[in-house]
Amino acid sequence: MREVLEQELRERILREITPSDEELKRQKSVIGELTSALRDAAKTLGQSYSFIEPQGSTGAKQTQLKGAADIDLFVALDTQDFASILELPVAERNRRLSSELERLVDIWFRPAARLTGAQKIKKTYSQHPYLSLVLDGLEVDIVTCFDLSADYLMTRGPITAVDRTIHHTRYVCKKLDNRLRGDVRLLKSFIRAGYAYGDRCAVGRMGITGYCLELLVIWGDGLEGAFESLRNLPEQPLDPEERPINHLKSKPEFRDDYVIVIDPIDTNRNVASSFSARSVDWTILRADDLPSSSDPEKILHMFIEEPITTAPLPRDLEGHFVGIEFKSKGTEHYTILRDKLYSLASKIADRVSEERTGEKRFGQCIFELYFERPRYALGFLVERPSIDPQYKRRGPPTNMKNAVAMFKAEHPDAYEEKGFLWAKETREWTSAGEMVMHLVRENEVDALQILEDTGALTRKVGNILRTAVLRVEEMHFEQ
Repeated sequence: MREVLEQELRERILREITPSDEELKRQKSVIGELTSALRDAAKTLGQSYSFIEPQGSTGAKQTQLKGAADIDLFVALDTQDFASILELPVAERNRRLSSELERLVDIWFRPAARLTGAQKIKKTYSQHPYLSLVLDGLEVDIVTCFDLSADYLMTRGPITAVDRTIHHTRYVCKKLDNRLRGDVRLLKSFIRAGYAYGDRCAVGRMGITGYCLELLVIWGDGLEGAFESLRNLPEQPLDPEERPINHLKSKPEFRDDYVIVIDPIDTNRNVASSFSARSVDWTILRADDLPSSSDPEKILHMFIEEPITTAPLPRDLEGHFVGIEFKSKGTEHYTILRDKLYSLASKIADRVSEERTGEKRFGQCIFELYFERPRYALGFLVERPSIDPQYKRRGPPTNMKNAVAMFKAEHPDAYEEKGFLWAKETREWTSAGEMVMHLVRENEVDALQILEDTGALTRKVGNILRTAVLRVEEMHFEQ
C-alpha cells in the first residue's frame, strides 16, 4: 500500500500537531488537581463512587492534538448506590436519575471546582447535568457515568449516554502503540484541517468523531489502511463481526445511516450513525486529493488546520448568499442550539424553495451552520435571489368538473392550457433574503438572540459553503 506521507513529512507534521511536554504537564496537573478536590469533597460528604479518571484523547489514550485538548473528567458511580432508581420504568428512571445527578453536581462537583480556583464554572445540560469549567486555561467537563461491565453493556445497554466511554478507552489503549498513536494524531489533524471533526464541525451537522478515527487506524493497522477504509466506507462497512452491508442495512437501527462503523464494545451500535453525509463525502474527496499531490507544502496544509477565511464571497456568488448571526443566551448546551438551528434552517430551505402550491419559488436552497461559541451563523445559498411578483399556478385537469368549479370560484380569471386550468398568483415574497429573515424571526429560538448585523462569522460560513459544500453537492445558480 502506497505511503500517504513520506517519513520526513510525517515527522514534520507530527512535530506541528503533537502537544509539547509542557502542554501535557499542564493537562496532567489540571486533571490531578480536580481529581484530588473531588476525592476530598466526596470524603467530606460521605459520597461513594467507583473511580475518577480522565477519558477521551487527554485520558489514557493520549491521542490529543496540540492546542485542541479539552479534558473530560469522568466520575464513575456504582449501580448499587442507585438500585432503587434503576429499577423504575425507563421514563421515570431517567427523570429521577437526572434529578439525582444534578444534586451531585450542586453539592459535590461545584464546591470541589471552586476550591481549585477554577473559572467559568457552569452547570450544563446534555442527556444529564454535568459541570463545565476552565482551569489554568483548559476547558474541563466533569461528567458522571456508571461503572458497568462489558457484559452488562452488551446485554442491557448503557444507563447514561457516556457509559460506554470507559470501555472505548480501554479497548483503544490495548490496541495502540507509539506508531499507531502518531497515525491517530495525523488522521485527526487531517479531519480537523477539513473542518469535519466531531460535534463542532463546520461541514455538516455532525462530523467524524475521534473514537471512530482511532478505530479506523487500529483496524487499518496505520494511516494508509485508515484512509483506504475511509474512502470505501459508504460501500464497505467496518464490522468486527464482518457482516455484509445488506445484512446490516436490513436492521432498523442501521437502515438510515449513511456509513457504518460497528462499535467493538457493543456490536449492535453504529459509531458513525450521527455522521452527516456532507462531512463524510467532503472528507473522502479530500482523501482522494492526497495521492494526486506531489507538493509537500500542499500536503502539509491538508493536515494542518488553518482559520477559515473571512474573505468576501466572489461577486457572482455573493448575490445568492443570505447570512444571519445569533448569540447564545447561555441557557442551553451548544449541541442543542446546533440541532435547533439545523432544524430551523431545514424548514426555511423547504419554504424558500417552493410556493405553498408546489410551484418553484427561489429554487434550490442549501445551507450550513458555523459557530464559535457564543456566536452562531447560518448561511443559505439560493438558486434565484429575487423573483417576479406573480407566478403561474397550475390547477386541476379540465376533465375534473368538481375540482374545476372550485378552482374557478377561487380564481375567476383562470384559463385553460394543455389540459389544465391555470391562474396568476401574487407572491408574498420576491426577495429570498427578506423571506429568510422573516422566517428566522417568526420561528425564533428562545435561547438565541438574533443579531442585527453580520460579520466575520457569517463570511466564514459563506466560505465553507463555497469551498467545501459546493464541491460535494451540485447546485445551479440562475443569473
